[in-house]
Amino acid sequence: MIYFEAKQIIKKCLLAKLPCFIWGGPGIGKSSCVREICDEENTELFDIRLSLLDPTDLRGLPFPNKTRGIVEWLVPDFLPPSNSKQKIVLFLDEFNCAPKQVQMASLQLLLDRKLGNYILPENAAIIAAGNREEDMAFVNILSSAVCNRLVHIHLNPDIDSWTNWAVSHNILPEIVGFLNFRPELLFKLTGEKSFPSPRTWVMASELINKTKITDIKEIKTIISCCVGDGVMSEFISWYKNYKDIDVKSILQGKYPDLESKNASYKYAIIIALGYYLQNHGFKNSEANIANFLKLFNPEYRVLFLKALKKEELVRQLCMHKSMKEMASQILKVTIGEI
Repeated sequence: MIYFEAKQIIKKCLLAKLPCFIWGGPGIGKSSCVREICDEENTELFDIRLSLLDPTDLRGLPFPNKTRGIVEWLVPDFLPPSNSKQKIVLFLDEFNCAPKQVQMASLQLLLDRKLGNYILPENAAIIAAGNREEDMAFVNILSSAVCNRLVHIHLNPDIDSWTNWAVSHNILPEIVGFLNFRPELLFKLTGEKSFPSPRTWVMASELINKTKITDIKEIKTIISCCVGDGVMSEFISWYKNYKDIDVKSILQGKYPDLESKNASYKYAIIIALGYYLQNHGFKNSEANIANFLKLFNPEYRVLFLKALKKEELVRQLCMHKSMKEMASQILKVTIGEI
């Protein structure tokens, strides 16, 4: 299921306090999804990497109680206090990378919400996550006993959810535009050590942004190191298109000849226009923008509004008299009817 659908199911599991397992490829946003839900729900996150633990780490350390003549257990500090009143998510990440013995030790936690004498707080919920067997991530097959204790959520990367996130997190518009043109390259196991995933695309964006690189050779190197040589070649072709676009001329009503351009260029120009307006505003260019958008089919118009992102700018443009014919159609896909 796509990101938004997965979030809704996970939230329902939290409400019902049913443990769930998020399945998905490396770098597609499983951990980010859990952190985002905790932020939205004002929930404290306890992030535990089961692959780093031994079976005894979960139970804690024994110590003698000489007064009572018994052995008691010191609870590890990575587990939430049993008396906590705060809403809590106990996140068991990399679950199926953990040794079998650790998985078995977690069974009581998943089923009975306890480990020995330790009891999970009443307001706590359990989320586990891991890669699939086909992801070549050294995972262990989960036993049927473990699987039967979990709600299974299969998270698939989708370009619409990622675009909405990327625009609000200052991901390079060149990368956002390219992936909207080639959405199948958002995540793909290519056989190279470096392969495209939401995580590695963000890494590439941060490297270019934070080091302020503009030289095409350096950009090629960074893209290759992050997502692989094959994808780099396609991205660089796109990048050159993007950099040749003159947005200011479009705002003045001087439009390029789109009939001679391929789909790659059209995606590039739509993304470039949306990002420019997001940062600089319209400055009385609404009529020219509306007339330019009429040269595109609805798919490109919706993509433009996603790149524009800011709701106040979307409303301002869609309420302009030049946009009346297109406004109702594209608003249904973006922010709802005015």
